[in-house]
Amino acid sequence: MVQRPRPTFPDQARANSGRVDLICVVAAGGRMTGCQIVSEQPERQGFGQAAVASMRQARIAVDPNGPQPGARIRSTISFWNGQGQPPS
Repeated sequence: MVQRPRPTFPDQARANSGRVDLICVVAAGGRMTGCQIVSEQPERQGFGQAAVASMRQARIAVDPNGPQPGARIRSTISFWNGQGQPPS
């Protein structure tokens, strides 16, 4: 990634950490669009929506040897609020 996502820890989360797997489409300029949540742990605590929102700032290098616009990219976003055990 040229510019990594910077997720914000969800306010409604009751867990100390979370993990979200996404599939996004590479758009022109390396932007990530059309992100869909593949898995979210724990569910229904806002981690999925926060991960999708963070991908709006993410950019990937688009070059002849890498992903091209239209390619689908799988990404994992991890969250930790600094309390308890960090995610592995």
